[in-house]
Amino acid sequence: MQLAMNKARSVKRLCTIAWGALVMLLISSIAGATAPPIEIMMESTVRIVCKIGDKIGSGSGFVIDNGRKVVTNWHVVEGTLQGGAAGVYLGEGNVVQTQVAWHSEREDLAILDVSQKLDKPSVVFAPGNLVKEAQIVYALCFPGAADNADVVDINTSLATVKISNGIISACVISANGVAYFQTDAAINPGNSGGPLFNQYGQVVGINVAKALKKAFIVGPDGRSATTERLPVGEGIGWAIQADQLMTELDRLHIPYDKASVLMNYPLFRFWKENPMLSLLISAVFLVSLAGLFVGLSTKGRVVIREVATRRKAVLTRHGPVEEKRKSTKTQKPVLISIAGEFASNIIELGEDPLTIGRDPRSSQLVFPKTVEKISRRHCTVWYDAEARRFFIEDCWSVNGTFLENGKRISSGQKFPLESGARFYLTDKRQIFEVRLEYAADIGGF
Repeated sequence: MQLAMNKARSVKRLCTIAWGALVMLLISSIAGATAPPIEIMMESTVRIVCKIGDKIGSGSGFVIDNGRKVVTNWHVVEGTLQGGAAGVYLGEGNVVQTQVAWHSEREDLAILDVSQKLDKPSVVFAPGNLVKEAQIVYALCFPGAADNADVVDINTSLATVKISNGIISACVISANGVAYFQTDAAINPGNSGGPLFNQYGQVVGINVAKALKKAFIVGPDGRSATTERLPVGEGIGWAIQADQLMTELDRLHIPYDKASVLMNYPLFRFWKENPMLSLLISAVFLVSLAGLFVGLSTKGRVVIREVATRRKAVLTRHGPVEEKRKSTKTQKPVLISIAGEFASNIIELGEDPLTIGRDPRSSQLVFPKTVEKISRRHCTVWYDAEARRFFIEDCWSVNGTFLENGKRISSGQKFPLESGARFYLTDKRQIFEVRLEYAADIGGF
């Protein structure tokens, strides 16, 4: 009986520990689910250029319609009326040409068709009823002043999204009836047409203007003067509310994704973004609940007492020395990081290929974006249980995938690897090993 009571207390302690771990896991995971998806937000934001003769203007925009269209301010591409050409700047020597599909001078909005589909994610819009004053927002744009050649490499800066954050200061209506959000996020010339995101990575507005005023700047000679736009207030900028654009998208039958109250609920976002982890947490909860029932209920204590009695009978009959344990060994295929970003990490492999690269949308083992020599989708590794061999395939990476002896693996062809074989990505700073490991599965009496 005492043994049974000890068992019950042990079960209760285990359940308490499991529930504590469950709560901590939920808190940390939900906190992670509410963090803004900055990388996706940056991928959706593009630089818009408009060339009229020898003059080139620049603004910002964002991707919609699965990469087929881009949204910006009309004043960014208004030069197309005078024969100018507008395009999406993706890097030095890489400009995708566009055509104005629709524009509105009243709302200062334009929708551009791109000459080739952009390999970038479309934004999700948040309607005005999900936006409140004092809500945190992020302005992602390409301010011209940030491309100062005396400070940064201009070719790199031109294609780099700049981020500022602030809050929604007010909801206002212009004299011609256009709805705006006032924000204190840093907005400057060049930000026009860029997206204003909420903390969930959804577009709540389109940045359009800052409180500026024309001023004459007198030169050192006291006679010559230039005209510049100077701020007339601190932290005062405006963004066109996303509802204004969604109304036009509906009218033009252009598809888009819109957030809902449920989508922004932390538990729902956590479940959507981490389905496997959600199932694991649910399983832990159910097992803990069942264990607590068994350990605390009268029926549960009877079950524990009967198990303890049978256990005692076995020990008495055979003696503790003669008690037998069954042990089976199973082989698990694993990928081990020997050196590099994931050194000492062990990942179990299966029939489904494990993709390694920098793109979180297509890779399962994701390198930081700062490791630029690793391609977005560098290579895949998997284990074929029927052939009892590992395989690796280079996914047309720029800098290559190599065997330990330095031989480069041909792109697009699967290459067999034996257990214990090593390979590296780009250079020997990123080394991995494939191996079959034994895992003991010890059973009871």
